[in-house]
Formats: sequence, structure tokens, C-alpha cells
Amino acid sequence: MDLTGLLWDEANQAHIARHEVTEREVVEAVFGAGAVFALDDSHRRGRLLAFGTTAAGRHLLVVLDEPTSSGTAYVLTARPMTTKERLEYEEAAK
Repeated sequence: MDLTGLLWDEANQAHIARHEVTEREVVEAVFGAGAVFALDDSHRRGRLLAFGTTAAGRHLLVVLDEPTSSGTAYVLTARPMTTKERLEYEEAAK
């Protein structure tokens, strides 16, 4: 997968803020060395799930729309991982 950038607008910025997550943290989690990606096709179109850790050590789940042909993806939401997600992420990142 060639993810090159993230797409932002006022709506997704406000949405992640409700989860107390910043744009910077999303970038750190998605493009960090320990990022783990999974496809979620439970919706009509596939979604890309990014599990990662911020520089401050927060474990985040970022949900992205399917990347465009240029490699950019719209950020649908971002939130702290649940305990179960964090344990699965740590196991996958080994």
C-alpha cells in the first residue's frame, strides 16, 4: 500500500477533536514505524484501518477512506484504541 498523505477538512478535524485526538497524532500514528494496517470491508466501500502509536505513546485507531490513485486518504475518524485493540496491535507489531 502506498499511502502518501492524508486529506483533511473542517468536518474530520472537528470529529477527531471530539475524541481528543489531534491531526499531528493521526499523522504520527499512520506514518510511524510501528503502524499496522487492515482492510475493513464491512461497509459498502472498503475502509482502511490504521493502528499506530503517537510520539507520546498514545495508541490510536485511525479509520481512512480508500486511498486515491495518488495515495492520499480521507480521515474518517481517529480515536484511542480499546484495550482489546491495543493488545491485538501489540501482538501484530511484534
